[in-house]
Amino acid sequence: MKEPTVLLRLSLLLGFLCLYSSADSNGPVVQTKLGSLRGQYVAVKGKETLVQAYLGVPFAKAPVGPLRLAPPQTVERWEGVRDATQQPLMCLQDRQIMKDLFSNISFKVEFPEVSEDCLYLNIYTPVKPVENTKLPVMVWIHGGGFTMGSASIADGSALAAYQDVVVVLIQYRLGLMGFFSTGDKHAPGNMGLLDQVEALRWTQDHIHNFGGDSKSVTIFGESAGGMSVSLLLLSPLSAGLFHRAIAESGTAAMDGIFQTNPLPAAQAVANLLGCDTTNTEKIADCVKKLTVNDIVNIHKQFPMLSLGVSVDGQFLPKSPMEILRNHEMHKVPFITGATDDEGGWLLAKFFAPPGWEDGLDRVNVMPVLSMLYTESKDQWITELIADEYMGTSGNRLKNRDGFTKLVGDIMFVIPALKTANFHRDAGVPVYLYEFQQSPSVFKKLRPSFVGTDHADELLFVFGFCLTTSHLKIDDPCTEEDEQLTRVMMRYWGNFARTGSPNGPGLVSWPQYGPEGDYLGIGLEQIPGQHLKRDRFTFMTQTIPEKLLLGREKIEHDELPKTGPVVRTTLGGLRGQYVAVKGKETLVQAYLGVPFAKAPVGPLRLAPPQTVERWEGVRDATQQPLMCLQDRQIMKDLYTYISVKAEFPEVSEDCLYLNIYTPVKPVENTKLPVMVWIHGGGFTMGSASIYDGSALAAYQDVVVVLIQYRLGLMGFFSTGDKHAPGNMGLLDQVEALRWTQDHIHNFGGDSKSVTIFGESAGGVSVSLQLLSPLSAGLFHRAIAESGTAAMDVIFQTNPLPAAQAVANLLGCDTTNTEKIADCVKKLTVNDIVNIHKQFPMLSLGVSVDGQFLPKSPMEILRNHEMHKVPFITGATDDEGGWLLAKFFAPPGWEDGLDRVNVMPVLSMLYTESKDQWITELIADEYMGTSGNRLKNRDGFTKLVGDIMFVIPALKTANFHRDAGVPVYLYEFQQSLSVFKKLKPSFVGTDHGDELVFVLGFCLTTSHLKMDDPCTEEDEQLTRVMMRYWGNFARTGSPNGPGLVPWPQYGPEGDYLGIGLEQIPGQHLKRDRFTFMTQTIPEKLLLGREKIEHDELPKTGPVVQTKLGGLRGQYVAVKGKETLVQAYLGVPFAKAPVGPLRLAPPQTVERWEGVRDATQQPLMCLQDRQFAVALATHLSVGIEIPLVSEDCLYLNIYTPAKPAENTNLPVMVWIHGGGFTIGSASIADGSALAAYQDVVVVLIQYRLGMMGFFSTGDKHAPGNMGLLDQVEALRWTQDHIHNFGGDSKSVTIFGESAGGVSVSLLLHSPLSAGLFHRAIAESGTAAMDFLVRPPTMSDAQMLGQTLECNSTNTEQILDCVMKLTANDILNIQKQNPLMRFGVSVDGHFLTKSLKESFHNHEMHKVPFLTGTNTDESGWALPNAMLPSGWADGVDRDQVMPLLTIFYPDAKDQWIHEVLADEYMGTSEDRIKNRDGFTELIGDALFTIPALKTAGFHRDAGAAVYLYEFQHTVSMLKNKRPDYVKSDHGDEIAFVLGLCFTTSHVTMQDPCTEEDEQLCRVMMRYWGNFARTGSPNGPGLVPWPEYGPEGDYLGIGLEQIPGRHLKRDRFTFMTQTIHEKRKIIHSEL
Repeated sequence: MKEPTVLLRLSLLLGFLCLYSSADSNGPVVQTKLGSLRGQYVAVKGKETLVQAYLGVPFAKAPVGPLRLAPPQTVERWEGVRDATQQPLMCLQDRQIMKDLFSNISFKVEFPEVSEDCLYLNIYTPVKPVENTKLPVMVWIHGGGFTMGSASIADGSALAAYQDVVVVLIQYRLGLMGFFSTGDKHAPGNMGLLDQVEALRWTQDHIHNFGGDSKSVTIFGESAGGMSVSLLLLSPLSAGLFHRAIAESGTAAMDGIFQTNPLPAAQAVANLLGCDTTNTEKIADCVKKLTVNDIVNIHKQFPMLSLGVSVDGQFLPKSPMEILRNHEMHKVPFITGATDDEGGWLLAKFFAPPGWEDGLDRVNVMPVLSMLYTESKDQWITELIADEYMGTSGNRLKNRDGFTKLVGDIMFVIPALKTANFHRDAGVPVYLYEFQQSPSVFKKLRPSFVGTDHADELLFVFGFCLTTSHLKIDDPCTEEDEQLTRVMMRYWGNFARTGSPNGPGLVSWPQYGPEGDYLGIGLEQIPGQHLKRDRFTFMTQTIPEKLLLGREKIEHDELPKTGPVVRTTLGGLRGQYVAVKGKETLVQAYLGVPFAKAPVGPLRLAPPQTVERWEGVRDATQQPLMCLQDRQIMKDLYTYISVKAEFPEVSEDCLYLNIYTPVKPVENTKLPVMVWIHGGGFTMGSASIYDGSALAAYQDVVVVLIQYRLGLMGFFSTGDKHAPGNMGLLDQVEALRWTQDHIHNFGGDSKSVTIFGESAGGVSVSLQLLSPLSAGLFHRAIAESGTAAMDVIFQTNPLPAAQAVANLLGCDTTNTEKIADCVKKLTVNDIVNIHKQFPMLSLGVSVDGQFLPKSPMEILRNHEMHKVPFITGATDDEGGWLLAKFFAPPGWEDGLDRVNVMPVLSMLYTESKDQWITELIADEYMGTSGNRLKNRDGFTKLVGDIMFVIPALKTANFHRDAGVPVYLYEFQQSLSVFKKLKPSFVGTDHGDELVFVLGFCLTTSHLKMDDPCTEEDEQLTRVMMRYWGNFARTGSPNGPGLVPWPQYGPEGDYLGIGLEQIPGQHLKRDRFTFMTQTIPEKLLLGREKIEHDELPKTGPVVQTKLGGLRGQYVAVKGKETLVQAYLGVPFAKAPVGPLRLAPPQTVERWEGVRDATQQPLMCLQDRQFAVALATHLSVGIEIPLVSEDCLYLNIYTPAKPAENTNLPVMVWIHGGGFTIGSASIADGSALAAYQDVVVVLIQYRLGMMGFFSTGDKHAPGNMGLLDQVEALRWTQDHIHNFGGDSKSVTIFGESAGGVSVSLLLHSPLSAGLFHRAIAESGTAAMDFLVRPPTMSDAQMLGQTLECNSTNTEQILDCVMKLTANDILNIQKQNPLMRFGVSVDGHFLTKSLKESFHNHEMHKVPFLTGTNTDESGWALPNAMLPSGWADGVDRDQVMPLLTIFYPDAKDQWIHEVLADEYMGTSEDRIKNRDGFTELIGDALFTIPALKTAGFHRDAGAAVYLYEFQHTVSMLKNKRPDYVKSDHGDEIAFVLGLCFTTSHVTMQDPCTEEDEQLCRVMMRYWGNFARTGSPNGPGLVPWPEYGPEGDYLGIGLEQIPGRHLKRDRFTFMTQTIHEKRKIIHSEL
């Protein structure tokens, strides 16, 4: 065999010559007892002296993991000098809101990313470090509604410089993380406020290091920050932590920020998250397990999610008002106030409807007021408030201005005055202000009617006109702005110094006393008295008094109780009168009328029984109890869509109906009757969430809303007599019978009954048309968005579902009788809890032989339905929002990957042999482009078509073909208020027609819209009610003044109903043909092929969100089970074209199933070297071709696709001197099989493409290392699809792979991407092999390429134009050309030496070591002349030592090294052995020991080894004196003695080899699982401690101490001491 050339062999070594550089900072350094901080100098306009800024200073431990939702913990100290020049990450929030806000006000601010690790503060000080000063301290608490904000959106430099104070800006947890509370120990809440306390404690302990006086601390804040200040004044925890306080536009007297009982809000959040709400512990545990993305998405979906402050017994022992009234606050000087137009712009934009700037109708204002008085009996008071602020003239501009004043007063001014009074009356010096000037730049951006808006004072308080660094204003300030800035800073600075804002040259600010003295602060400062006295009196005295009187009247029954009384054969009923908008006559409503006996006790799971009569007049004015369900789901839904409805408690006693009639009792009328059947998936819903009054009034019909048993009680079936099922449908039949018997008492005609319903209600209508039990009970039918042709609602065999439920309940499942008996004995709480735990528990409709004698499809095909006129249809975007939110993953609104859609489709075709058809359906709806928005839109259309549109068309066809008049529609308009709540891409969603059919825009009592309907909404409401009313009267929807609705015939005529009504033909014909003809035909053909075995048997298929992957099965010697291998999986875009020498880009998704059975192309390198090496080692390996498109990985998993496993993950990084290597030269199958881990082998760019650097932005270098980071990110995102646990990732590698592992431990980019690390024969402490990249390096390459080398940009441009062949040839011809690792400010932010000494590596368990003879064979073969194995002369090796000490003045060291390792005897064999040991020690062993020491001293668990064995086949190829050479351990770590596919040993392993393979894999596998290599049956491996414990691993495993101590001492101490002495002499 031809050996590799000397030059080729040299590349193996010289690839280790990694380059790095470092940049010193000249910022100020301050010493604290926690560690040192390097800040930055900041200039301030108008000041010569610089301010020192220290940014991102941690004041508490990161509140992550077990510290989530827990009180903040004291921050730990750090080593060395911490960089404090970058803004801290923002606490979790929707960052875009802040960006949009500041971009709109022409401010330039930095918006860092968001993170849970956010408890940091920024410090601005005008004094130099170590100066012995004691300046006042001002601690700023930002606002943002407790849901957004950060330290980075303020800048304390100007205030610090002008007022000679130390300014501290703090952050605290927000939203869900800061204020979520279950009201008990599991989540006590107020964490954001406790963070503020911790920041103040930190300030007390450390602010003296920054020149601050801990005995003179002023807290100040605005909006939610002002509230925080005010709350801190009430908390016992903050006692002594501050000495003055300023609350701007926000105080603790703002009732709206408090929640007296936080549990309902916690339960609502838990329901949104799909958490188990059984108890508070489970709720809190669920929230603690959310991912950061989950939390951020919640903040995005619910931007004003305000969980509020609660009385937690710790931060707040009592309610704020109780503390204030009792004067139990901290008695410190206090400033508070507000602006003169708090609600003028920002808040008005939030509360008011679009176009409010041009004027408001009074009706737009009332919903805001109703938030103040939530009890219906108090709603009348809102009219008085509206009269006070807006008058009664109807003037829209006056309404607008009154509304903005009202918002400002209620939210800020009145609470500020209340708070000022409480503090004043407690004997505290109080100073009140009204701020009356807007910054000039703001005035340009707002209408002229806006005064000084919420937060306008901040620009002046902080002097933003004068800041130059962290916050800048795009437009220059006026002189007036700057003058007022200085005035405001002086007032605030004086107050921080003395407790009084007054001082020389300022208008005197009077103390707030009995006369209500305050200061109006604008371009002029004018004292005043009794700020807004009339409005304050009105809101704090007049309104409470009137409210009290009104409530007393109600309690003393002075308001008449009247209502219509109707007589029936069952008894009398007293109802209530209901008004309808636009109609003078009242509708009579009779609520909670029983139509069957309570289905309880022996009647549970039994058919409904005829109701019994009652005595006297029964009250029918209360909504009936809801049937058993998770009531919270409906409440959350209606809250979301801004509809007010009543949600009674749940009960088994629920068979009631509501009746709305426009006729007076006893009138002899015969009106059409419309019986509404509610939807809700047969698991939820009620009569109370609808209102029939408007439809009754406008269409002169009697409307009946019925209830029926749901979920377990309504549809549980064992498939036999013990629980025949369909009880909910039998309840509907019973309600229709009741209607036939009694509706005439309410003016209804029992011979003209129309049943109508939506979703599951539409399905019910369609089923009633098929049941013999409902014959003659109705005469027309309307099925909206739901029919009996929906296959998914039926269960052909209900027993398995019954058995599954029984198992959940712990029932005896021996036979059906016992199962049914167990269910009958459940308590109501048991049933409700099942519905909560399984909210979509759908037991389905079954063929029970009673309600349904045959399957629905058989009845439809045979045309055995009731032949009555029929309307059916769907909306134009049935799957657009509600259902998409249910089926799709979080974030679906921004686009979907195809892989997210496939599980939904798999529900349609549950047999594995049919799964292939789902790809065809996906192609039809989403195409193959991979466009995520197209996928999203295709997915929503697919859901809507499959669930509703296709079944509706099928059903229409069956009824039409049976000779029935059929009318088909597509509804095409959403209510205006719904449009605001949904993204613009959503069309008319499921259920959107309901508000128009039932006229919710016109109802006033049982159901109300929070936001007013538009005129267009109301007009379409009238049209829809007329169509439905006409149909109920005549069997045809047509009538005068309406667009004719054609009957559904052979041409598929239908009506498109929107703001315009337009007839059409063949609704969705192509999709209907595809789903009902094309797919069934292809499915049939496919099944026939499978039966005839014409389809090939293929490898395993796994679905990821990027697309599907088809891998291969791999056998492993000694294991019966197969491993699945997925080869050539892309983890980044191909780094070609403009992406050459650029950071890796996120990989794009692919369509369909990608073949993953071929090894990926290798990154650019000399492939022949790899071929020669494999041949030399007698290893069977596939060596693919090379390509720039090489960012792929191989995955080996012992888990089956879709198995819900969480196996440890081991990510292998290959070696090869950063110039050669690939994933294909390793095989992870044996390690995966024997250790039950998922093994990932990654590739990364090599040589010039991976490590070329110009040392600047044009080519920063380290691309190969960034590729590794990207591969780890990919692993985090996707490894769960292969059975891997993304929270248990171990990186391991050898040689340059070990160096990579060690480097990743130092890079901030890899934080959190892995959890354990193994560096074999290579670490980042190989500092003698690296040097910084210089311009000369780049120029040398440029000269080689014959490029213009004037500057780095031109050199880069030249490299970018090279062909792949050019690059390969350059690397072959110039093996000495080095492309190493550099400090690029991105992957590495500082020198390795510095980060090692500062212990700034990731603190994870670490395993490292070397082999006994690292330079025994492979490296000397690359470095020494032929014949070296027989001995070497000393002068042959001396030139090679310059690798380690290239400086000419260090040449003497070469002799010292040679003497130490080879002696002076001229013995050539001794020289040979000494030289190989020297190279092994210098390159690998000494760096490994250094690295182990650094990690150990940093507190990480470290395990050190020396590997002492060689695989038998290699021993035969080497001289006897060679021991365990570089790389020899790899065969044992990866178990190559057992691999059979991708890497095979050409000579068989011995039993000893195989035994050591098992031992090594167990050590490595144990470490990947637990962070310790130890486990049963293994020699204990001691942790590396002060005694240098390590494990010698060979055929025997023997612990030892102080590996190579003498050599380590010589190399790390002796040489350095000698060098220091000689350098000093020189």
